[in-house]
Amino acid sequence: MNDVKMKIVRLTAENFMRLVAVEICPNSNAVIISSKRNGEGKSSVLDAILAAFGGARCIPPKPIREGAEEGFVEVETEHFTITRKFTQKGSYLTITNKDGYKASSPQALLDKIVGDISFDPMEFMEKKPADQRKLLMEICGISFDDIDEKIREIKTKRTLLNEQKKVQEVKAKEAEQYKDVPDEEVSVSELLEQLQSAVKNNASVHTMKAELAGARDEFEREKEKKEEIESRIEALRKELEKLEESLAESNQKCKAHYEKVLALEDKMDGFVEIDEAAIRAKIQAAEEINRKVQRKREMRGYVEALNKTKQEYANLGAEIDRLETERVNRLKTAKFPLDGLSVDNEQVLYKGIPLQQVNEAKRLEICLAISMALNPKLRVVRINGNSLDSDSLRRVCEMAKANDYQVWIEKLDESGKIGIVIEDGQVVAEGNNKTLSEK
Repeated sequence: MNDVKMKIVRLTAENFMRLVAVEICPNSNAVIISSKRNGEGKSSVLDAILAAFGGARCIPPKPIREGAEEGFVEVETEHFTITRKFTQKGSYLTITNKDGYKASSPQALLDKIVGDISFDPMEFMEKKPADQRKLLMEICGISFDDIDEKIREIKTKRTLLNEQKKVQEVKAKEAEQYKDVPDEEVSVSELLEQLQSAVKNNASVHTMKAELAGARDEFEREKEKKEEIESRIEALRKELEKLEESLAESNQKCKAHYEKVLALEDKMDGFVEIDEAAIRAKIQAAEEINRKVQRKREMRGYVEALNKTKQEYANLGAEIDRLETERVNRLKTAKFPLDGLSVDNEQVLYKGIPLQQVNEAKRLEICLAISMALNPKLRVVRINGNSLDSDSLRRVCEMAKANDYQVWIEKLDESGKIGIVIEDGQVVAEGNNKTLSEK
């Protein structure tokens, strides 16, 4: 089975899509199916080949011609005859050979032989670069979906981290103004205790000062009274006894007051008035320092968060680099259907040049070569050739012959002289196929 290489020897179809009944026996490597107008059934011929080999995924939604009850497509190759019958209930596939062999699992047999027969080189050629890249990667089994998804997630995280980093950098820069602030807060409670003690001490001092001032005033008044009495003694001798009594009493009082003054003065020696304003200033300064200490501690947190964010950002960047390396490695190990083909992040490349920049003739050869490489066993390629000019059509025919492939081409031709002409779902004429490739 691995050595099987085959082309179509005969194609028969009845009541399939727009076809009424056709039988085509190719006589060259290029099989051109033409019609003077669209809608005559030429596309249905190529679709019949696709439906026969491709299985359920390639069968159109309504394979039976309008008005018919059932239809079929039969393809005969050098090795097998593939028959796919269509009824209102579904489709049925059989594969036989001339020796009476009948495949027990016909679609499984075809799947081993048939490559991507649905690949149309002209359709591929006309796609946008991004779509060409996507299709070629699917054909080669290359997928970067997991890498792209991871990179998108990482870039989203990096964007968020970058915004977070900007905020943290502002905060961290603000933290520099707190570099001279001490790490520990000043104990305001101790200063408050000092203030309370000072207030209590100063209140006692003020009371004693008031008492001392009052005692001094009393002493001065008694002293003046005593002097007045002494001055009147001479003039008031008659009142001497009375004054002497008063003097004695005044002396006693004077002595008591003097002793009180001395006692208060002795008591004042142990007290010094404390500067409350200085302590209040210290409290205010301590509160300012503590506010800065708290802010410094908060700023330290910003700096630590910034460093952590920078590290996370760097780690995500390294992960993107790793994923990009994995992408490159996948491309290095990928098996493309044609030497020189590769892809970058945007498009298909041929020998390092974007496919869109390759001249049109060479681009056609490349796309046709891809299609051929996808079908190494079933050497059949389908082409919608309506956009091919005569030179391009001739080049396709030459490549088909040179590579021993069978290229089925649908072509709109108003002259009715090229290829196998289809009209109203039937073959009405067979024009000149070989001339194109032999000129």
